[in-house]
Amino acid sequence: MVNRNPPAPRKTTTRKTATRKAAARKTATTRKASSRKPTTLRAVGKDEVVPANATEKARPLTLDEAIEGGIYIEILLAQRRQIAKDIPNEKGPAKAALHRQLALISKEIQELKAAAEEEAAENGNGGPTPDEEFDPDEFSTTG
Repeated sequence: MVNRNPPAPRKTTTRKTATRKAAARKTATTRKASSRKPTTLRAVGKDEVVPANATEKARPLTLDEAIEGGIYIEILLAQRRQIAKDIPNEKGPAKAALHRQLALISKEIQELKAAAEEEAAENGNGGPTPDEEFDPDEFSTTG
């Protein structure tokens, strides 16, 4: 099973970030349950063919869908897409504020992804751990 919760950020949380996180949690709990179906995995039979659309990338979540899902990194990714879409329509201080917010969100996404990769590397990428050679003499109680 994949751990979908990102590791906690290593930097201290600012008041602005804490407020944003609290608002996201509150919104996620007050809205109805996500309309996305949970993914189930199963073994593929030898005679099965991969559907043509199975290799296509999934559509990025909208900000509302990401908030409903409650996964922090998906919320950040959706916020970054929304800000990038909104920047061309702004001018002056509003545009500068969006650029700053975009930089902060991108940096946080990068930190979360790096931490997730580091954790995966430490855990052996979730793959099977090779067995060591068994030596019964190591467990002998008559030493």
